[in-house]
Amino acid sequence: FTPQNTLPCVAVCRDELTQPFVHEVEQQWGRAFNMSALAGLSLCGRTGFKAAVAHAPIQNGTERCAFFSFAHIAMGDDGLYGYCEREERQGRPSHACGALSALQHEMESGVVRDDVDPYDVERSFLKQHILRFLPSNSVPSLLDLTHAAVQAIQHDLERAVELVLEKPQGEKANHLVFTGVHIHGPYRHEFVWPQAAYMAQASSRVPLSI
Repeated sequence: FTPQNTLPCVAVCRDELTQPFVHEVEQQWGRAFNMSALAGLSLCGRTGFKAAVAHAPIQNGTERCAFFSFAHIAMGDDGLYGYCEREERQGRPSHACGALSALQHEMESGVVRDDVDPYDVERSFLKQHILRFLPSNSVPSLLDLTHAAVQAIQHDLERAVELVLEKPQGEKANHLVFTGVHIHGPYRHEFVWPQAAYMAQASSRVPLSI
């Protein structure tokens, strides 16, 4: 896998705070295929994944993709999760991940809509995908929700790979997978907590050390 023979595919939250992560990926791998949605989920479906593979370089008859799928969370200098400062907000506190914070508040209210709002589609599907990884009738912390988001992200990514990248012989197209949490620390410090990192070639999966 090299920048010349691999298409990077990035799924991060739509928040502009995630752009430094995207920039670093593109600095190393070249222009990325955008799979992003609220909270870092990939909601582009089979169509989006098929498009990514169709855009990947072909070398010796093989297409290669590198998937970077990350949730995100802010952490203040006081150790509190979820709060950050944005210069353009003139000192007013802000949230990251805002979509997960909104879901937490909805769960705290005791009324969680499970229908699909046509004017808020991404948030509707976000709830459906993430709630599968939380105990029923629980009110999770933002940290718990972030961990559940990472589980949902990895599950959905690997399911999409099965549906789209699997070859007729049962082998999958060559690909890399990186999942985890992008952490916005205080004083503009950025960190990454890795959940999974592996290379898939033919029918084998090789863990990567990062």
